[in-house]
Amino acid sequence: VGRVYLPQEDLRRFEVRVDDLLAPPAGYYASPSRGGDQARARERRRALMAFEVARARRLLIEGTPLVVSLRGRLRVAVAGFVAGGHAALDALAAAGFDIYAEWARPRPRRFAWHLSRLLAGAYAGERAPGPDAQEGRAAGADAQEGRARRATGADDATATSAEAKA
Repeated sequence: VGRVYLPQEDLRRFEVRVDDLLAPPAGYYASPSRGGDQARARERRRALMAFEVARARRLLIEGTPLVVSLRGRLRVAVAGFVAGGHAALDALAAAGFDIYAEWARPRPRRFAWHLSRLLAGAYAGERAPGPDAQEGRAAGADAQEGRARRATGADDATATSAEAKA
């Protein structure tokens, strides 16, 4: 509690302060659609989270082939980690990247779906959940990241060079 594990560079780019991420501002749930500073801060937080979700999803996708290379309980454990990550990211996306949404929790059904896809692909000897699905998910993550950049006015060249440093 009270810790934020996000790159400072990303916080600066999206103009989000650490304090903005620690606890919901007073009146957040009572006035979710009002304008002003709270609305601008809310949109910056959501853009930051969309960017971070896209980055995390891309990393999970890139690491997914590890599941195929493993055997036995270790395969299931790593697949469970990856499936849990995807389920958590799905929940954040479903909540509109609102970190304060009370219902932004991974659903067991989503976890089971991701786990079954990963293991089915691994046992079939594919790059779980299959190369085409991975490319589609990676493209979706890239599109999500692009939307986050546009929401803050960051151009692709600046964001790309920042990612290279990260």
